[in-house]
Amino acid sequence: MNSTSDDLYSPGWDNQSGYGRLNAHSAVALAFEMACENNWVPGDVNNDMDINVLDLVLVANIIIGLAPEPEICQDWAADFNQNGDINVLDIIQIINIIVG
Repeated sequence: MNSTSDDLYSPGWDNQSGYGRLNAHSAVALAFEMACENNWVPGDVNNDMDINVLDLVLVANIIIGLAPEPEICQDWAADFNQNGDINVLDIIQIINIIVG
């Protein structure tokens, strides 16, 4: 909770507000991210334990909006470079994994 709180005064703990205001959205997002890291592999968007063309199709569909709303861990796996954006750079890196 400390790492996802919103600082109100100086960064970190302070006498006025402790670690700051609880940010429930950030705390839940971090919990899901940790669950994804433990159970999913970046690039394996369909979680079939194999990174292949099917994963590329899913990432492309997420990017152009043809896929239904992806689950949180699918979103996490599609963002291969973990920069917060799902885009062509993720597709390129997944292709590099597939072709070796």
